[in-house]
Amino acid sequence: MGIPGTIEATKTTRVALCGHSKDSWAWVQGLVIAFVCVRTWFRLAVAVNVAFVTWLGRPLGDRWWLPDVFAGRVRHLVVARAVLILVTFAINHFWSLHEWMFTKAFARYKLTPMFSLGDGVRSDFLVLFLTWTEVVASLLNVPMAPIVPIVVYLVCYEYSQVLVAALDSTSMEHAVRAVINDMYIRNLVNFSPTGMNLWTRYRLTGDDPPSWLFATEFIWFFAPCLGMVGLLLAYKCVLLVVTLPRAVVDADISAVATVPADQLHTIATVPLGFLDHFVSASPMRGLVSVRPMPFQFEATAFQVDKSNLWRAGWVLLDSQFLVCIDDLPRIFLNVVAGATLVKIYCCAVVLDPETRKLFLLPRLVPLYTGDLSLRSLFWLRLDTLWVKKVLVGENLSTSRRMPETYKPDKVTPEAGPRPQDIRPRTNGK
Repeated sequence: MGIPGTIEATKTTRVALCGHSKDSWAWVQGLVIAFVCVRTWFRLAVAVNVAFVTWLGRPLGDRWWLPDVFAGRVRHLVVARAVLILVTFAINHFWSLHEWMFTKAFARYKLTPMFSLGDGVRSDFLVLFLTWTEVVASLLNVPMAPIVPIVVYLVCYEYSQVLVAALDSTSMEHAVRAVINDMYIRNLVNFSPTGMNLWTRYRLTGDDPPSWLFATEFIWFFAPCLGMVGLLLAYKCVLLVVTLPRAVVDADISAVATVPADQLHTIATVPLGFLDHFVSASPMRGLVSVRPMPFQFEATAFQVDKSNLWRAGWVLLDSQFLVCIDDLPRIFLNVVAGATLVKIYCCAVVLDPETRKLFLLPRLVPLYTGDLSLRSLFWLRLDTLWVKKVLVGENLSTSRRMPETYKPDKVTPEAGPRPQDIRPRTNGK
């Protein structure tokens, strides 16, 4: 078989006997990142397409409009990735964090550092810090621009070792130095001088490395978490002191008025279908990169800005249907297959010939994809729409509601959708 074949057989046998190492779980972490990145890049591609097509059809004088990518689904993907990251850390027993911790500590004490993927830890802890800010801000019912926690985190990460050295007491510093020197010698003798990839053969005890060492070395992360809580509490107090009591909104607006998004549910003439599908999905607290635009009311209808439609997760397809962004892959599947493999719902958009305004019918109906083309899927846009007000008592319920839960990516109709399907116009008719 020869020497190369013998070496290859020995390597194969050795790998087979090793079993699943902690390196194997790095693939789990990589798959988590890939899953979230694919969904994020999809939303970004749709945003670029919508911005470009909207810019081509804009009236003269209108400025360039770029959709807020962070709003809606990407915001929830950050939280989903944080949960998956914690699950991954639990599976590999925080191995990647231990390796990063010892690598930084070795460098701080002028010892030869190990090889560690620092970018992965930086990215994972950024997601965890954003999720922590999102949860605290949501509980306090205050909005927070994502740029604030991002800047705070990047500064703390860049000067992490400076913070660790500054926040440690003298006695704690001596204890940390002793543990780090001991681990450095053990790593050279028992493992590998370049990393901890052979730790599988050496079972660590429950307190090896000590939990207090982990808390000490990651104080650069826990300190800004507490600081962000203090900042949000201070911001909440400022809002309570500065914000004047809001005037009670008239239940029946008959004149021209401007209504904030968080007060829309108090107006009885707003269709409940619009509240359910276009307001409740728009984030107003937590990490909010762009505040929702107010709604302009007139005598018989109210105006919906295109940015509010995007924040709620909708795009205009073929200038006739308002569809959920996450339903676009399903629509593509139906168009390519030439059949209705997945049932999809939409809201119709009609053009008023007198006023030349686009009116949204906030009622979910089945979307017929048989007459759609691939060009329609790549010609997405958003325009300012109008919604006609309803008479008091015409809504499905007399109680006003604005659910706090985020709507699923595949929208479902309210009770009793219209039986007929909406078909696209053909040949411009």
